[in-house]
Amino acid sequence: GGLVWGPAADCFGRKPALLASLYVMLFATVGQGLVPPVPYLGPALLMVLRIAQGMATAGEMGAGMTFLCEEAPTPILGQTGSIIALGCNVGFFLSSLVGYLLTSFLSTEQMLRWGWRVPFIGVLLPGLLILQGVHALDETAEFKHMKEEGNNPAPVSSFECMSQTSSTSILDYWRHGLLCVGGAMSMISCNWLLQSYMSSWLVTWCQYSEPQALKVQMIGELVSCIPLLFAAYLTDVYGNAKSLIGASALALATAGPIYWALLTFPRS
Repeated sequence: GGLVWGPAADCFGRKPALLASLYVMLFATVGQGLVPPVPYLGPALLMVLRIAQGMATAGEMGAGMTFLCEEAPTPILGQTGSIIALGCNVGFFLSSLVGYLLTSFLSTEQMLRWGWRVPFIGVLLPGLLILQGVHALDETAEFKHMKEEGNNPAPVSSFECMSQTSSTSILDYWRHGLLCVGGAMSMISCNWLLQSYMSSWLVTWCQYSEPQALKVQMIGELVSCIPLLFAAYLTDVYGNAKSLIGASALALATAGPIYWALLTFPRS
């Protein structure tokens, strides 16, 4: 997804790339709730829409982060960029809350028959409101300046523009790219541990009910916002390089003990 939306944001603007990814995300999310219960066709459509949803996520993260950082004052650049990560945590919390409410009030049969569709379809209204808000925004001053200075490769065809931008990013900035990939892998593994594995671990290993597991997950999602904001503040004080080194060292130091604790925790 990043190989598509990143060059698109450089060629056509931050706002068009962000809008396009939001439209794809909204269509894919609501579409999953409307998938027909037909053998083979339903699962196939669900898989395609999930892939589209994942592709759109890269556009929302990349274009959204660029949009914010290009508009933010330099002294608070890290704190402004953290809004994206904070929004992810809040989104995970709200999704867990919806899951908690559904599993608390609906039976397992009702969840399997139609309850699982509710969160997907329920995204329609807030999604439309978000799109309306982004439509009202102006393009970033940084991109406008780049376009006026002739540094934007948009005059060539769309395919050539995106191809040239991708090649430049990979060949000229591969070291930065590898660092970003490593950081993203670390972040995603932590998110997977909290958002996916912990809930199922609490149910299967600790014999929690699904609502109880979701309660614990929601608490973790809210608590994780505190170090996130603190890390963003440290980034503005000490710079990106020192903050990245410190965060990476902390992730390496804590990963082993966390997984050891999960494996050796007494089974209920």
